[in-house]
Amino acid sequence: MNRTALFVFFLLVAFFGLFGGQQHLQAQVNILLPAQTEGEQCSFVDIPVSIIGPLTLVGIQFTVKWDPSELEFLGLGRSDFPDIDGNSFGTRRTDEGFLTFLWYDPYLNGVDISTEKTFFTIRLKIHAKPQSKASLRISDYPTPIVGYGTTGQINNITSNTANVRVLEEAEH
Repeated sequence: MNRTALFVFFLLVAFFGLFGGQQHLQAQVNILLPAQTEGEQCSFVDIPVSIIGPLTLVGIQFTVKWDPSELEFLGLGRSDFPDIDGNSFGTRRTDEGFLTFLWYDPYLNGVDISTEKTFFTIRLKIHAKPQSKASLRISDYPTPIVGYGTTGQINNITSNTANVRVLEEAEH
């Protein structure tokens, strides 16, 4: 994640802090991972990371966490959001199971998330043993979960855990 993106996001935080007062949005915003997906050991899975909530999102940051002995980060894919590129991600610690993410609308217009939108897709290689489950979750470490709508900070961001069920070779 580049320093310019972090600096602009913190400016956004300061802007809402100074000019938006202490307004916190009461709307429930959900960061969504698929409840369950499956694949064989040594195969690849694509896990979409999406969001839905009754507001216009201006910026958000969080971490995706997994056990690196069970899942290996391979790359990133598709997005429904403008301006998401390699600078939106911190990938230095993916070998430890951490992917940090930061997105903001540089024009401060925001993106309507009243219908589900995909931030990005994570491609992972499965190393977990057959007939087991590996999981991914949204975490506030090392990057805290913070989000802003057009009228202030979002104070109710929830998420779920994604489970990757590892199949026996003959199960498909």
